[in-house]
Amino acid sequence: MPDAGCTFSSDNLLVPRNARHQRNAERLIDYCYQPKPAARLAAAISYASPVAGLRDELAKTDKEPAGNSPTIPTEAMTAKARVFRSLTTAEDEAFEAAFSELAGA
Repeated sequence: MPDAGCTFSSDNLLVPRNARHQRNAERLIDYCYQPKPAARLAAAISYASPVAGLRDELAKTDKEPAGNSPTIPTEAMTAKARVFRSLTTAEDEAFEAAFSELAGA
């Protein structure tokens, strides 16, 4: 972690509005946010996870990711992290309209 800090972002799991198997996609997302599967994913891809209980679950199988602060950031790390600003209502509406047009909605 640089002394100046870093940006903190998130990835999002989304299900398209007209998804053919929407319920299956939602079930997969629900599964991935349970501690045991989330731990397996975090260990495999070394990616930070928001799932509560992740450190304990990781420690059961692999001590390295459980102690790896990029995978499970410490409070000191998150205190130095900054997030991107939220969009204004006007920006949000403009982007939503543009994406809808691209999607043919």
